[in-house]
Amino acid sequence: MNKSKEIDKLREELKNLQENNQTSVNVEALLDYIDYSTQQIPTDKKDNLLKEKLQHESNVSIEMFKSVIQSGQNAMKTALFINAGAAISMLTMISNLIGKDEKTYVNALSTPLLIFVLGVLTSACAYGMTYFTQAFYSNQKITKGNISNVITIFLTIASLGAFAFASFCIYTIFIKI
Repeated sequence: MNKSKEIDKLREELKNLQENNQTSVNVEALLDYIDYSTQQIPTDKKDNLLKEKLQHESNVSIEMFKSVIQSGQNAMKTALFINAGAAISMLTMISNLIGKDEKTYVNALSTPLLIFVLGVLTSACAYGMTYFTQAFYSNQKITKGNISNVITIFLTIASLGAFAFASFCIYTIFIKI
């Protein structure tokens, strides 16, 4: 309530007392009432502090959201780059082995190559899912947005898992050499 409404309320109470032919008012009770009323009225300074606090909390929330988005994008980029780089390295190695007529190793290395390529594909799908996630959230379809977000996270983790698994496969092949 603002100050003018409180003063109007006090005037109305005093007029009611006057209409009921009450000529005296307990000063102590009136002062207590005024003190209580003024405590309930937010001052301009309190209003400004509240506005600043809410603005600060809003800014912090926005920055945290931006940070989460940036971290997710970095994870997707990492998954894409490590799988793509590994696939290119595997192609180089396989082409070198084909030149030396090492068919056994070429066949063994083709499976990790396929896994790296699938890692690139799942990472690319994760990038695509971010579009759907943002579209759902912007259209206030929170449940669909959350599901799309979980799928995006799963695809990114699957891409990183593909890199780890293919790297382990290559390790086991190299140990046998």
